[in-house]
Amino acid sequence: MKRKKTVFVLLLAAALIFTFRLTGIYYPLRTYLLMYPLSRYYKNTGLFRDIPLGIPAGKLPGVGSFIPFMLYFNADESHFARWMGYEGDLTLSIIYNFGGFCCGRTYADYFDPAAGLYSAFYGAYAVNNKDLFFTADGSIRLSQLALVPHYDQKYLVLPAIGLPSKEVIFQAESIELEENVTYLNIPGWYKMVAEIYTNMPAHRYRTRQLGYLQYGSPKGLENVTEDYRAERLCARAYCRFFEEYNATVVLYIMAKNKDIAEQIDREILSRSVFGP
Repeated sequence: MKRKKTVFVLLLAAALIFTFRLTGIYYPLRTYLLMYPLSRYYKNTGLFRDIPLGIPAGKLPGVGSFIPFMLYFNADESHFARWMGYEGDLTLSIIYNFGGFCCGRTYADYFDPAAGLYSAFYGAYAVNNKDLFFTADGSIRLSQLALVPHYDQKYLVLPAIGLPSKEVIFQAESIELEENVTYLNIPGWYKMVAEIYTNMPAHRYRTRQLGYLQYGSPKGLENVTEDYRAERLCARAYCRFFEEYNATVVLYIMAKNKDIAEQIDREILSRSVFGP
């Protein structure tokens, strides 16, 4: 009797997985079940454990939806420090969200060039250092700040979906800087608007990649003629050092065009809060 129950449970589980795959539920469900507990771990072991920044998940009417909760990650401290030219360990903690799943497809909008949220990210970076990003008189070091999203794309995002880090392109262009901006009801932010010339995520499926566990599988992606083609994204960022947390915090957006970046800012990111 016990063996029959075990066989029944296994058959039921197999049937559910098969059904989920047919309906497309499998891929977003896999993302949520895997990424949520892992994300909680990173939140509780990184800088955002002590920085009370709440960023909402959300959607843009007529454009698309992000996944329903924010994700967290902490970079390798010694590797990131070497990248930044810093002697000693340096913590980079990341909050992020990306274009989510819809229409029962096997891949997220993040992968789909036809989607409004193609290659879109928003969230926050935190680094436990001030001098790397600000001069003694408080001016921002733009070239140093640009190294943070560059590191993210080069070593974290794109290699996870199959593009070797040595092939990653990242160039910040046409940077516009505004000082002493009030954002989230807090004064003293630097606001930056720029174009980022970098590799896009769309590519033809060849073999399994670790990043597919969160973005889904691009097997059903059509009309991709050039893998990881470099294009320009619209980027927006708000940067400020917080003495009380001993951290430089950057709220950021990357989107396929200026209008979508503005919508993400207005409808989602600007509704973030500092506090319990």
